[in-house]
Amino acid sequence: MAGISLGGVNLDVNGIVSQLMSLEARPLDKLKEQETDYNSQLSELGRLKSALSTFQSSMEGLSSLDKFETYKATNSESSNQSYSATVDKDAVAGNYAIEVTSLASVNKLGQTPGTSFTAAQTISSATTLDLNVGASAINVAIDGKTVTEIRDAINTAAKANDPETGLSAAVIQTGTDAFQLVITASETGTANKVEFTANAAATALNLSEIQPSADGKVKIDGYEVTSSTNTIEDAINGVTLNLLQDTDTLAELTLSRDSDAVKTSINEFISIYN
Repeated sequence: MAGISLGGVNLDVNGIVSQLMSLEARPLDKLKEQETDYNSQLSELGRLKSALSTFQSSMEGLSSLDKFETYKATNSESSNQSYSATVDKDAVAGNYAIEVTSLASVNKLGQTPGTSFTAAQTISSATTLDLNVGASAINVAIDGKTVTEIRDAINTAAKANDPETGLSAAVIQTGTDAFQLVITASETGTANKVEFTANAAATALNLSEIQPSADGKVKIDGYEVTSSTNTIEDAINGVTLNLLQDTDTLAELTLSRDSDAVKTSINEFISIYN
């Protein structure tokens, strides 16, 4: 209805209602405008906070003299490197002759080469398999078990120990219905050698050492340093050596001031400040 006639006077109802609704909406429109302004201000504050945080982070690179006492490690081997090196704030400039003589390895036990089990074959006339790693020991009954059942029994027993025994077992298929049991130490080094008791169980499994355990060894200026792993820490002050391969050849390690890192920190600060 466009309008109503009252006493000869035509009233524009739609217009009146529209104007009333417009008046009623003004407070809401004002609030929406304020909301937009506030959101804009919050966004600006967020950008400012982010910029200040970035600026603060850049200043940390210049916050003390230690930041200017950074060093880098250079290996004279251009390729096929026998080691890598990382340095921290305690490093000092110097040169060292490095010779990697041995890599750390895990100990492995397995069946004598040329022997294997079929999938359905079971062990008979054997009692328990006794395994030891350091102070930890497990005893696994293998009588009447297949090679996969023996593997599972060893792994279950190892996980049940507290602390957990540092070894695991696996089965490798070497041919059609031919399987080998392999027992592997969890950690490298001679201290983690897997020992087994030479009893009926070991004989029935044809168990022998297929990979000896070894320590990581490196000569630094002629002095031998040994580790149960392939990581040598603090033999050289502030330096960590990561042994990669035993080349038995000398490679020079040079520790020098890392001026590029200082320049990078200063340039980042200037860029962020600007």
